[in-house]
Amino acid sequence: MRIYMAIILLMTLVGCGGVYVRVDGTAADPRDIKECEYEAAKATAGQISGMLAGWNKGDLIHQCLELRGIKLKRK
Repeated sequence: MRIYMAIILLMTLVGCGGVYVRVDGTAADPRDIKECEYEAAKATAGQISGMLAGWNKGDLIHQCLELRGIKLKRK
């Protein structure tokens, strides 16, 4: 039974991958991604709920990257 659960978990995690690319198709600068992650962490630092803070942080990172012309391309 455990092996089936491990296989299902592995298949789920493999499908979650992606690459950040600019609108013109070139690879995104890792510095842009780190800056957006840092800004989102600062903006959500005072939130008490871990789930809500994580959701808001992900949303802010996505918005920041979009403003910089970077999108997540699913594999």
